[in-house]
Parts: sequence; structure tokens; C-alpha cells
Amino acid sequence: DVDIQAADLSMSGVNNSAYAFDGFRYDPQLHTATWTLPQPLNKDRLRIDLDANGAAPVTDLDGNILDGEWVNNSSTISGNGTAGGDFEFNLNLLPTDVNNSSSITALDYTYIRQLEGKTTSNTGYIAKRDIDGSGVIDSEDWQAAIDSYFQTLPSGVPAGVNNDAPTTKGIARVEIHDHQTTVEVSL
Repeated sequence: DVDIQAADLSMSGVNNSAYAFDGFRYDPQLHTATWTLPQPLNKDRLRIDLDANGAAPVTDLDGNILDGEWVNNSSTISGNGTAGGDFEFNLNLLPTDVNNSSSITALDYTYIRQLEGKTTSNTGYIAKRDIDGSGVIDSEDWQAAIDSYFQTLPSGVPAGVNNDAPTTKGIARVEIHDHQTTVEVSL
């Protein structure tokens, strides 16, 4: 079980420097934290960042701080043996790119079309090819690939590189008109 808050997770991208979440809940029975987004994600290179080095990091109920270091494409476990260090994870999102080529081509259409008619109860059903998540691979799914031909992942690196992803949700605008005045903002 952990002590975790909504603000402990941030998500940044190339196309959107800071994604806002509109819901959070923690289930202590299942040990599962769930953040929800206000709308589906579009193509982007994303970084999620779970806080282990901020003012109120994720801890277990004894107060031990998350050991979160993670190296994309090489780590098999999180952490380096020392408490602290955010868990940062990169992922690429390009709906209908079912072969992970970073672009949508006729191959994606073909791979989806090969499974047309398969449902969640059929052997051979592959959820990644059920683009709309309806539980059946059908013309809606392969048509989505056709409609997305030639789309590619954006180039670049998510905004949250090497530290907490930026977040602006809930921060009031602050204006300073007298440069001799010290203004303190608590986040």
C-alpha cells in the first residue's frame, strides 16, 4: 500500500507540453492508482513521471520513498537501490500504427484487415488491432488506418526530460508589477 496523490503523476509530450488529468482514485485493496484524462490521446511522444523526489513524494505507509529510477528499453525493475528518483517512462502513441513502425501505411491496414471478424472471445484476437476498442475487429478499425495513412510520430523529446514533467493545472496566474517586491508562490 502507498501514500499517493493525484499530483504525484505528470505527463508531458512533444505535441502537448503538459497533459492535465481530470480524475484520480486510489484503491487500497487492489493497490492501484488510476488517473483519467478528459479526452482520448492523439499521436504524441509521451513521458509519464511518478514523483519520488519532490516535496510530497510517493511513499509506502511506513514513509519509505519510492525508488523509481527506470531506464527505457533496458530496465527490468524500477529503482537503483536508493530511495528517491522519479519513475519516468517514455511511450509513443500513434493510433492505428499496429506494427510499431512510427508511421501509418498500407501494412497497418493489412494487419488489421487480416483479423476482420475476430472478437475478444476468438483465438487470434489482438486488442491492438481493435482500434476503436469495440471488442470486434471490423471495417471501423481498418477504415481508421486508411483515414490515418501517412501520419507519423512527431519528432523531438517530451517536455519533461530529466525531471518532473511540467504541469500548470491549478496554478493561478501571478503578475509582479513591482520588481522590488518578493513574491512567493506555494505549489
